[in-house]
Amino acid sequence: MRVQVVVLVVLATILEVIGSIVWGAYRYRLENLPLYVPAGHGLFYLAALRVASLPLLERHARGIVVAVTAGATLWMLVGLARPPLPDLLGCVTWAIFIRFIVRGRYPLLYAVSFAMTTALELYGTGLGIWRWAPVLPGLMLPAGNPPTGIGAGYAAMDALTRRTITRLQRRSGAPATWRVSTADRDIVNS
Repeated sequence: MRVQVVVLVVLATILEVIGSIVWGAYRYRLENLPLYVPAGHGLFYLAALRVASLPLLERHARGIVVAVTAGATLWMLVGLARPPLPDLLGCVTWAIFIRFIVRGRYPLLYAVSFAMTTALELYGTGLGIWRWAPVLPGLMLPAGNPPTGIGAGYAAMDALTRRTITRLQRRSGAPATWRVSTADRDIVNS
């Protein structure tokens, strides 16, 4: 679990530097990468893993996944109709989220992460801590503040983290200390 969180923090920090400082898809209020952001990614990911493994949520996993997916879809459609520009980045990231919900191994984790990320994005952008560019530099893709499907980022980072750890284990010849299982709780409790 520790390795998983550390790898995610490293990957998320690299993506933060690229997304905010280099590319300018979003900018923090002081035009830097605040020191709390990398650690925050680790705490956020760990919280999502723990929340998704709660027995109450596991018992109602299908309903939660359907409800979050329906809410994400409705919010994405509203974003497409919102003036002055449609939230096309939100539509693209929503499609990525749907891919993880339909084909991913951990739909409850992805739904929980999506809901938590959405709440955090609304809070952070609402306070002006960061702001998304109205049009993504280079791609000329209109984006909401925040993009409606941005919660898909943690599903992608989870998949990238698991893939990275598996490759590192193969290269080192070390036995797998954790395995990808069908239940999120197996990962949380390992």
